[in-house]
Amino acid sequence: MLGNWQKGAIEAKIQITVTKNSVVYNIAGATVTYLYEKPGGTTGTWTATIDTAASGITSYTTTSTSDLDTVGKWEVQAKVVLGGSTLYTVKESFNVLDNVS
Repeated sequence: MLGNWQKGAIEAKIQITVTKNSVVYNIAGATVTYLYEKPGGTTGTWTATIDTAASGITSYTTTSTSDLDTVGKWEVQAKVVLGGSTLYTVKESFNVLDNVS
């Protein structure tokens, strides 16, 4: 589980460490896209950034106001394209929580 964020959160940092055969995988130079599914089935993508401070082993995306717009359990998966190869991480989840009215 990646954590909890409030509906409409700005700059929530969603971070995924990429592994291959249970070993942390260096993705420096890759193109990384996050594939997400909202509660209810709507899907979409976010462009991810490779975290160079972590020696190219993690990636992240930062949300804008309209990204986390649905309360409930979301699923996200990284798609990594590197040197003509494509790999997908396992699906991970996080919760978007409603705000107090």
